Amino acid sequence: AIVIGGRGAAGAAELWVQSERRRTYGFEHDLKEVLPREDVRYPLGTHILSDILHLAECVREDKTPRVSAEHARHVIEIIEKAYEAAHTGVTQTLTTGFERPGR
Repeated sequence: AIVIGGRGAAGAAELWVQSERRRTYGFEHDLKEVLPREDVRYPLGTHILSDILHLAECVREDKTPRVSAEHARHVIEIIEKAYEAAHTGVTQTLTTGFERPGR
């Protein structure tokens, strides 16, 4: 997880990773890295920064990303079809889909 302006970080970004320790309702998280304020730039939005850091974590630690390429393709199709429907006034049909992990 990425926290912008995290716990006492004074405007920095904090990278929290899931630990091996479990709590009653899930895993605990450990602070892995704090980015100084001058290193945190997210002109496209914090969600983009979070996605980039998650991908970097997956590559670095050989993990599977939370969201698949098929899921991303489906989301992009939804956005494009919404614009097309708004422009034409015609309901659009989605042609993509994705399988949710663990199902």
